[in-house]
Amino acid sequence: MSEIRSGMFSMAIHGGGLAIRLGFMLLLLRYTSPAIMGLYGLAVAMESVAIYMAGLEFHTFTSRRFARSASQQRLKVLMRVHRRLLTFTAPLATLLGLLAAHILNFTTDTLSLLYLGILLFSGTIMQEISRYLILNRQPVHSIFIGFLRTAAWQPIAFFFLHSNENVLRDILFLWAIFSLLGVIWGVWILRELIVCKCRPRKNYLFRGLYNARAYYFISAATVLQGNLERFILQMLLGPSSVGVFSFFQTLANTLGSVAQTVVTNIALPELLMRFGQKLKGRREYMQHVMKRLLICCVGLSAAICVTAWPLILLLSRQEYTDKLWMLPFLLLGQGFVVWTQPIHLALYAGHKDWILLIMMGGALLASILANLLFIELFGIAGAVVSPLVIAILISAVRKYWFDRLSENGEL
Repeated sequence: MSEIRSGMFSMAIHGGGLAIRLGFMLLLLRYTSPAIMGLYGLAVAMESVAIYMAGLEFHTFTSRRFARSASQQRLKVLMRVHRRLLTFTAPLATLLGLLAAHILNFTTDTLSLLYLGILLFSGTIMQEISRYLILNRQPVHSIFIGFLRTAAWQPIAFFFLHSNENVLRDILFLWAIFSLLGVIWGVWILRELIVCKCRPRKNYLFRGLYNARAYYFISAATVLQGNLERFILQMLLGPSSVGVFSFFQTLANTLGSVAQTVVTNIALPELLMRFGQKLKGRREYMQHVMKRLLICCVGLSAAICVTAWPLILLLSRQEYTDKLWMLPFLLLGQGFVVWTQPIHLALYAGHKDWILLIMMGGALLASILANLLFIELFGIAGAVVSPLVIAILISAVRKYWFDRLSENGEL
């Protein structure tokens, strides 16, 4: 019963956070310029990419080690290793994010850059804390600190949206403060695990990083590809174009978030077990999950369009109403990726790491080339066409490898 209550509470936090984030985007649309929307969208992208690029995916190694022999003492030892690694990764994420801000001409305001640095530093720490809360069977706290970082500050930010020219600075300040609060909350919850005087050997750390290298490149390629359009739009067309694109992309990304919560996450343990152990009926089960995802994608896409279009028209911002056509195309691209995600998970469960690495690395390279070409030729429309083409390509390659490995009995 406690697990059911925890699950319902987690769903409520997740759903509330999603609603707040969407509402905040509508408020940005109503009360600020597309340029402010674009700079906020860039900040979201830089934070996400910098944290994943600097994180090195070491948790994939430690999580598997913990799963073999779960105990509080082992968890303390693993956390001590992560604490040591954070002394390198947190400053690295901060430097990467600030370097990206400089390259992309994000802002010249010193305080805004300071708040961005705090956000990047605390976000990297919170990422690791969140993972350990899950390992320590405290998923509700993990979701809650994520809520603090991504959504809890946004209702307060509303009061600053139409006040003065320092809107971006105020947003980054609130975001950084709540991110720090999330870190403090997580540290307090895990305080008994964090206090560990053991000193793990250096070769343990290096061995973990080596073993996690494939997962790191897959993760880094995935998160970079998901934010690539914003970076290239900023370089070629400026923040106003990023703002319009970010708004519709955020709406489209809702599809993936909801589908993962209501379908993929529920089927994940069974899917991994069936393909990891090559159990009978695993392919039929995957097809069943994909069918449910297809239904979910079609229904959610229709609901998003039916809900979003009247709201955008009601707010009467021509910069956005002229681009309403973007939303169905972005949803279609999201739908292809979400629909074939079970194939990706099956390949992961079958330990086809290098196939996933080559596939995602190729997708990232193709995405860079496609975005540069299409945005240069077609402007903001190119940023819509590119992810759709890449999504179809990824789905086709996933299907090809799954069929080929299944025929050979390797999956």
